[in-house]
Amino acid sequence: MNTKLPPDERAKLIEGQMTRAEKFQLVHGYFASSFGRKDQALPKGALGSAGFIPGIEPLGIPALQESDTSLGPTNPQNMCEGDGATALPSSPSSKLGLLRSNLPLETTQ
Repeated sequence: MNTKLPPDERAKLIEGQMTRAEKFQLVHGYFASSFGRKDQALPKGALGSAGFIPGIEPLGIPALQESDTSLGPTNPQNMCEGDGATALPSSPSSKLGLLRSNLPLETTQ
């Protein structure tokens, strides 16, 4: 693929080479977690995350590993064995901290 072409033109060229099945493959994802169950395999190429969309190698389209965490990377039930996780404050407590620091405390009698 000529990377000097504008993105829209490159997309049209790739789309023109795709089969109908390949187009649907890009809009259908998998929940890529077995939640520790050894009898349930992950889709091929999935790392173990909130979602996975397989790539299309012949067209140079990479797989997409998705995460749904707004609070930092996680590794629930050690899905990626040996991988660490970053614990961050929960959203509600983060917002509460901002409210407490930015708003004057008002009391009513």
